[in-house]
Amino acid sequence: MNTREAEREREKERLEIRYGIVTSEGKKSEKRKAVKMEDKYNRRMSKQRKKRKKENKMTRKRKDILRMGE
Repeated sequence: MNTREAEREREKERLEIRYGIVTSEGKKSEKRKAVKMEDKYNRRMSKQRKKRKKENKMTRKRKDILRMGE
């Protein structure tokens, strides 16, 4: 088994574990659905990271302002 085949197998297993979807070479719609779901998940996670980063930044600013007032 060469590296490309091994990578493909790992990718299949990862998708199966995450979404419970059995992928095969013949079922492209399921693959597409899995990829779409993964993209959706990644977008949501990146949005959450961005939001958390913004919240932390605002908290730091507030703390700095409070420190200056003391």
